[in-house]
Amino acid sequence: ANFNDAVGTFTLNTTNPINGTTDAILDITGAGSTSFFPIIYANPTIITDAYYKFSFDYKVNSGTCMLTRYKVGNNYITGVDSILTGSGHYEVTIQALGQSETSVYFDGTSLFNIQIDNFSLVKYDYESDIWKKENVVVQPYLAYLNDTVAAIQDTLTDLSVEGDFWWDDSDSTLYLYTEKGDPSGNLELGQRDFLFKINSNLEDITLNNLTIQHNNSVTGAYQGAIHVYGNADGLTIKNCLIQENNNNGLVVIESSNVIIDNNTFLRNDEARKVASNVRIYSNTIGMSNIEFTNNTSNYAGSNGLLVQGNNKETHITNVDIHGNTFDYNDASGIYIMRLDSAVVYNNTFDNNGDAIDSDEDYGIGISSCDNLDVYNNTITNQLNNDAIQLWSDTTVLWGSSNNVRIFKNYVHNVTNGDAFGMAAYGDRTTRNLQIFSNVFDSAEHSGISIYWDGVGQMDSMYFYNNTLYENGLCGINLNARGSLATPDNTILPVVKNNIIVNSSALAIDAQYISTGLTTSNNLFYRSSGDVVNYGGTTYTMATVTTYEASAQTGDPLFTDASNGDFSLQVGSPAIGNGVDLGLTTDILGNIIVRFSIGAYD
Repeated sequence: ANFNDAVGTFTLNTTNPINGTTDAILDITGAGSTSFFPIIYANPTIITDAYYKFSFDYKVNSGTCMLTRYKVGNNYITGVDSILTGSGHYEVTIQALGQSETSVYFDGTSLFNIQIDNFSLVKYDYESDIWKKENVVVQPYLAYLNDTVAAIQDTLTDLSVEGDFWWDDSDSTLYLYTEKGDPSGNLELGQRDFLFKINSNLEDITLNNLTIQHNNSVTGAYQGAIHVYGNADGLTIKNCLIQENNNNGLVVIESSNVIIDNNTFLRNDEARKVASNVRIYSNTIGMSNIEFTNNTSNYAGSNGLLVQGNNKETHITNVDIHGNTFDYNDASGIYIMRLDSAVVYNNTFDNNGDAIDSDEDYGIGISSCDNLDVYNNTITNQLNNDAIQLWSDTTVLWGSSNNVRIFKNYVHNVTNGDAFGMAAYGDRTTRNLQIFSNVFDSAEHSGISIYWDGVGQMDSMYFYNNTLYENGLCGINLNARGSLATPDNTILPVVKNNIIVNSSALAIDAQYISTGLTTSNNLFYRSSGDVVNYGGTTYTMATVTTYEASAQTGDPLFTDASNGDFSLQVGSPAIGNGVDLGLTTDILGNIIVRFSIGAYD
């Protein structure tokens, strides 16, 4: 039956195979009108609690056609309509409810250009493929059949694919569609807060070579499939697979001397996107000596790793995070808050920060930490927000960040237009920030940015021997908000020995700083346009040496910049034209002997 220009009503099947009547019809009265819809329906008044399956081949010549199913009281059988496009075969099972609303209709606004062939309506012993378990104790948020996630459905009649399940809240019954027999031995379901819980004051516990998976808790973001609560000092977790849990994979609270080594954390809270693969935090007492090493932490619904002290009295000290892989986490690869004496090094990050509605989705997020070294990390394809961000938090008493060193990191491709390779934000006090020997390549906004809102102080900031290549707006942006001049005239940034190439606007933007900025021995290179704005005065490649007499302005002759090799070829003007700043090795660990400009000696 072709619906083009169709009028009238005609019978599609002369005999209904369910009850022998002629009530299976295709009614196209008013075809093309938004008030009348072609209706295919079966058994409107006679049989109840029976199932039938109808199917047809279709061809939609242009656009789409929407197919909707109804039940008693015109409530949807499914909450989502079927959208037909192109051509194919459609098949659905419907429960006859003894009402005329047991029907299927095509949306009249889009019925033009659809053709139906090979319509079939057959009685279906539906329950033969339905496995039922009564008196289920907890409502399943997720279920797993043969270790594969099953799909929750809106109604019983939506069960059609192996593993589909529906839970009847009225009588606590689980219905599962399966053509493979009784699945009871292979079915996991439930909403447990924890799979493995270690309570307070248990010491020297080792979890080794465990698989912890499919915990389906729907509680808040503070529970973990493995949950360690309070004073579990001497905890070791190693060689474990912790995956596909509906909350945090691992939570460790207020425990010291913790080793988490060589584990895989995968897809924890991937659906809800509120919890992390791993969450370590202190609430009322401090923590110390935390090692998170050689782990893989990917595809978390929030952070790959969150380490969080609560305030100055309950901060976390002596933290070692190294040798880990953090990929495709929806928020940050790592987010650390209120730590003292920590190192983050030799980690790799790729495609983190997909949560575009989040304010905390970075490669490495840092909030209010003292005595922190971040080095030898590789961060690529950062999807949203900054690759590395340092924040001095105004919302807590201990909001300062002091003695932070960011060095020898490689950052490539920060894809959000408002994001930076490295950004430092100061709502409180930030002192002695050192950013040196890094590569910042292809950040959509700027390679390095300093953002001060006028509340606290940002002083003693040093930018040495960085290589900044083809960043979208600026190489180094010192004017993200207002002036850096603090009320007590504290020290302004020192910018030396940096290579800044092909930034689309400026190499250095310091337009709101009128005095006190120290720069020397930087190499600027672009084909045309301004390279420096200092105090509102701009300088081009031809005039920049009138601002910075020691500046170099030639092509740095990178070995292979397009493939991330920013080492220097023989003849580069960067070689030997830097100034000795006390650095002993370059980004590769080579001993510095020539005092070159940029990250490579």
